[in-house]
Amino acid sequence: MDIDYLGSVYATRAIIQEMKQNNRGRIVFTSSQAGQLGIYGYTAYSPTKFALRGLAESLQMEVRNYEDNLTISNNFKGGLLLKICRRLQTSRILQMHRF
Repeated sequence: MDIDYLGSVYATRAIIQEMKQNNRGRIVFTSSQAGQLGIYGYTAYSPTKFALRGLAESLQMEVRNYEDNLTISNNFKGGLLLKICRRLQTSRILQMHRF
């Protein structure tokens, strides 16, 4: 939580006021698909990514008054979830074709 979430909070707090004063800037958070969906075995990891999603969504609402000059976005990388889904799909296919 200290690095994944609070690191982003502290960095954002350090720059957001200047961005608002200048009426321009962009913050991009890099999260994970684990921030979209809780995944078995990732109990310590997923909540930090959910927290980043909440931070990005809240900040997006707060900067709406700055038109298109100040943007907040959240990039969800999908490698981990894709690997898990492929394993599950392969497992299900193998189970379906057992004789």
